[in-house]
Amino acid sequence: MIRAALLLIVFGLLADAATLRSRTVTLRVEATEFANLSYQVLCLADELPCSKPAYQQLWQTQLDWNEEDNRQIAQFHAILRALPAGYEDPAPLPLNFPSYYPSLIKLQGLKSALLMSDDLNAARGNLAKVVGSDAAIRIAGVVGHFRPRFRTWWRAEGQNLARNKSKDLARLLKKHELMELAEQFAESLDVPSQARRRPHLQLIARPALGPRGSYGTQLANHVVLELLPGDDLAESLGPVVHEAFHYFYDSVPRQRHMALLNEFVSHPDPAALSFYSYLNEALATAAGIQVDERVLGPEKMRLRGRNVNYAHPFIGRLGQASVGLMKDRLASGSPLLSRLADTYVRSGRAALGDLAASPRFLLAHHTLQGNRDFVAAFQPLVAAIPAITTVSGADALDRFPRLNAIVLVTPDDLRQPAFERLAPAQTIASLRQLAAQRFSFVYAQPRAGAGVTYYFVAETEAQLRPLLQAFSASDQPFTGLAHHLRSLDGK
Repeated sequence: MIRAALLLIVFGLLADAATLRSRTVTLRVEATEFANLSYQVLCLADELPCSKPAYQQLWQTQLDWNEEDNRQIAQFHAILRALPAGYEDPAPLPLNFPSYYPSLIKLQGLKSALLMSDDLNAARGNLAKVVGSDAAIRIAGVVGHFRPRFRTWWRAEGQNLARNKSKDLARLLKKHELMELAEQFAESLDVPSQARRRPHLQLIARPALGPRGSYGTQLANHVVLELLPGDDLAESLGPVVHEAFHYFYDSVPRQRHMALLNEFVSHPDPAALSFYSYLNEALATAAGIQVDERVLGPEKMRLRGRNVNYAHPFIGRLGQASVGLMKDRLASGSPLLSRLADTYVRSGRAALGDLAASPRFLLAHHTLQGNRDFVAAFQPLVAAIPAITTVSGADALDRFPRLNAIVLVTPDDLRQPAFERLAPAQTIASLRQLAAQRFSFVYAQPRAGAGVTYYFVAETEAQLRPLLQAFSASDQPFTGLAHHLRSLDGK
């Protein structure tokens, strides 16, 4: 077991900041005004997971939200849409870490540039390194638009919510030896030395408005954590380590990630690739659970149940199932991501039981294809199916041949040459035969290479909607015609 000397340096009489160091890992903890401003703008623009109802209520009831604010947010969206996306490297399946995706590298870099800045001038300089000077000036202009009213709230309330929280949280991290645990994670994942010096925890003042609850997320090397008035900081330690683990996982060398994916591609379990898609979340959850066990104690952990307070149907269970294997690897000094697939899949399948064969679990990675009008109409409904990765574009299955698919079509579409790229000839024949007998139906067809395509065939949106609703609420596995779903009326 790695033992590391822990140094705590608290500096700045006016700044609420602290720096923690173990042998190779450095963590900067702070709660700055400009990061809080940037976070609120990003939240209001739906550019990160956050307590948006709380911030909307703040701006609408206290900070005079107006039509010009809507225009500024629309301008911000337009700037982001104009950024070049780029294409991922070829792979059997989309990889499960953000820096694999060129578009996410740029977006997370942009957000990180804002969070690390002290003022608008610094933001323009940091942003220019990521998106160029023109986009940097325009983005800084949007943030600057909201700054005067935000500063009024920050000075009256926000800074009081955040005051001393960085130093208090740093003391708890030290008390529970969590930098030592971070050191173990970095060693076990083989995180490059430069990446170990970059983690940055930014604390965000969340007003006591809207529904109770708060968010944490990882953006490049930044962990961002909302704090409510009266929050027990000890309960924040698990989420902090969870998000920091995501950063470490993202920093693992690319060749190690590809070797890990290939372990799952060659694994015989039919759901192996879905287990892979959830791996990043499962391991980060396991890391957070270990912290909560250490800090909160067994009774509070017992009350959380097998889903450890996760509303998600799979992540909490997979996280619980991964705690044992992670502890074993850390205790033995073994690499966490080497020869992992078999142990993880077996423990994950034991935790999920029949859910491991659920269409909702298999669709952890998928693409939505087919009739353009159907796709546009039902994209929000399909988005309700829990997923780690969704891929758009007509070439999605060419780029990622192991990707699962949902295909929405009319009976007329089945007779079009364009549909032939979405199904082999034998499947097309079966679908046409069924379409001649039924108004609407769902048909599952496994593909060579462990992928599966779910075909939804209906003449109208009104026929298709109840099928999608029933499908997204069901965990019953099926191949061929879905007899258990409603709206299977014969003609």
